[in-house]
Amino acid sequence: MCQISNMSLFRKPFFGLDISDYSIEALQLKKNNRVAAFGRLVLEPGIVKDGVILNKEKLSEKIKQVVARAKIKSKKVVLALPESKVFIHSFSGKKNIEQKIAKIIPWKAEQVYSALVNNFYVCVPKNIVDNYIEVLRKSNLKPEVFEFEALALARALKAKDCLIVDIGARTTNLSIFDRKGQIKLSGSIRKAGDHFTKAISEKLKVSLEKAKELKEKYGLDISKRSGRIMLILQKELQPIVEEIKKIIDFYPEKITKVLLVGGSAKTPKIGDYLTSNTDLEVKIGSSSVLKQSVLFNTVIGLALRNPKKGINLLPLKGRKPKRGKVYNASVVSLIILALIFSGGVFYQYIYKADFSLSLDPIPRIKSLAPLEETKEPEEEEIIMIVVENTPTGWLRVRSGPGTNFIEIDRVFPKESFPLLEESGNWYKIEIEGRTNGWISAQYANKIIKP
Repeated sequence: MCQISNMSLFRKPFFGLDISDYSIEALQLKKNNRVAAFGRLVLEPGIVKDGVILNKEKLSEKIKQVVARAKIKSKKVVLALPESKVFIHSFSGKKNIEQKIAKIIPWKAEQVYSALVNNFYVCVPKNIVDNYIEVLRKSNLKPEVFEFEALALARALKAKDCLIVDIGARTTNLSIFDRKGQIKLSGSIRKAGDHFTKAISEKLKVSLEKAKELKEKYGLDISKRSGRIMLILQKELQPIVEEIKKIIDFYPEKITKVLLVGGSAKTPKIGDYLTSNTDLEVKIGSSSVLKQSVLFNTVIGLALRNPKKGINLLPLKGRKPKRGKVYNASVVSLIILALIFSGGVFYQYIYKADFSLSLDPIPRIKSLAPLEETKEPEEEEIIMIVVENTPTGWLRVRSGPGTNFIEIDRVFPKESFPLLEESGNWYKIEIEGRTNGWISAQYANKIIKP
């Protein structure tokens, strides 16, 4: 548990809160964006798993504990939603976006809270959001903004024209940001810190606690422990290296800088290893607000957030209602008088004017025959194909239904597409703005949307 005692009367009226499966980070800034207070608390197993709250009462207690120890006075919270539960998509054009959204999201529209900003769409299941709202209120806190981790990280790191690689405990998330700092591409792979620890434990036949200690102490330093730890981690990191290369190749613009964040970014020599194996400049991402602490990057980004701008996945019913504007009575009276006067002018000079000399006579309209009753067409069910997690973190799109056909595109886990055709163990999918193609049914599921 880390904290500082520097108190200030000039704090921002809200604070950032980041909840993962293993820890809680809370941080509040002063108005000049210097740290006012921060704290961290490790969570025991069984409270949160893969972003899903398992024990609301226990989590509420832990939140109260970290906020009290950090001496955070504000009740208003900006929270990061678990990245694994958020669906995002960037649209290339503005036409028919609503119809396109209905085709690609892996849930029904009534099952999600969503936001659309500058052709960038994001949504999250309602039950996930509602559970976090309930826990925050049990903790005597007021939710102000819910956003996803990648945006908070980019804000903390001032990420532009780069790839952020967030290696957590269960998953590694990759997000590309353009020159304006807008997210353009995102993907994930289920290979991260827990897998590293488990591999060391199995290879060296030691406990998970001992394996974690070896990982954090020696990492990818080939000069330590005869390079044995490095060789084990090298094999585990290979899928991440390949995924970095693939997402960089897939993105049309040139990306040369990679920012490494997440708990596993602290692994010794991991930055050097990724640099030498990707031919990219890989640096440990660290915010200028609180240097040398990769564990606080997300919560720093949350604390830097302007609550009135950007994507907010907190539903209106979860926010404090805004007060209506109060107008001076004399101003209201003047407005009413002006409307009455303009109405009189319209009646006298326009409505009663004689236009018969300049207009042709208007023929009478004959009565119309009653219209025949027509049945509304039944809504056609749409079958969606949802891409599941794959060993590579992506799935090939081929020109035909088989591995002998050439690769023409790639799709990523959690993305969904309308089904066009089936052939054996292959699905032909419609990819908006790109060439339609075939994917293996082994890594995809059908969902019927009414």
